[in-house]
Amino acid sequence: MRELTYEEALKVDGQGGAAAAFLEGAGAGALAGHFVGGPVGCAFGALIGGGICAALYFL
Repeated sequence: MRELTYEEALKVDGQGGAAAAFLEGAGAGALAGHFVGGPVGCAFGALIGGGICAALYFL
């Protein structure tokens, strides 16, 4: 096992941010969708909310 160089550490540091953004958006979207459409709204809200937050992460 070797130590990472500074450049390698910077490259690895940002990984997982998009997944975290998707999960946060999915949670908020699922909650909002549940109030509107029950279980089906919950599922669609999770997909839409997760997609929006992941897209905003990359802006």
